[in-house]
Amino acid sequence: MSAVSRKLIIAAESLEGADAALSLCRAILGLAPAMPSGLIIEPVGNDYWSGRDPKIISTRGILMMAPPRVDRLRRMARRDAAELGARLSDLAKDLDTEWDCTVAAGDLVGAACAELRDADILLLGQRPLFRGLSRVVLLGGEKGPSEAARILAGALAQESRTSVAVLSAETCADDQITALVERTHAVALVLDLQAGPVMSEESLKRVYMAARCPIVALGGARFGRITSKAGASRVDRRD
Repeated sequence: MSAVSRKLIIAAESLEGADAALSLCRAILGLAPAMPSGLIIEPVGNDYWSGRDPKIISTRGILMMAPPRVDRLRRMARRDAAELGARLSDLAKDLDTEWDCTVAAGDLVGAACAELRDADILLLGQRPLFRGLSRVVLLGGEKGPSEAARILAGALAQESRTSVAVLSAETCADDQITALVERTHAVALVLDLQAGPVMSEESLKRVYMAARCPIVALGGARFGRITSKAGASRVDRRD
């Protein structure tokens, strides 16, 4: 199989979120060849999820309105990671590339950003809330989105049979950015972390919660950092 130095990091809190992200992968990898790398979050408490609603949908589609025990959540996370690994294996086989999948403790955005290196692409998965009437949203700063982000948004829109809506934030203030994002109905949100307006990990967390759809982030290496691997465990990998 071919060796690819760049990774497409597909991070989610559950298999449902990962599946929403996986639906975008082929369009992304068609433009930017990369090794698919899955990341499922293992909770450290029963309030770990980032979404607005205190519920989880498990691998088998079971909706739980009340928080289950932490040990059960961890078992669910590992089952979800195993299922995600199987999906990544199929994807990587079709693309003739490697893949891997890990479980990590902590919050989704923080754990995902810790994995970013060099030219890696970040794909944060969550189920789109407004799938039926949604467009691909391209978020840019005062000078507009980067050209790479524009091209990627166009490819995702074509794959999703929809159009691109461009949002330009005139400020880097988190409150104004999230308010702008919250007013949109998106099947996916694309941004370039090198170009702004999202300039910090905390800002990305807030945008993730406001977006209510998968987020594709270019230029994420600026958020990457060397961290202890004690909180992460390898689920599987195939060369």
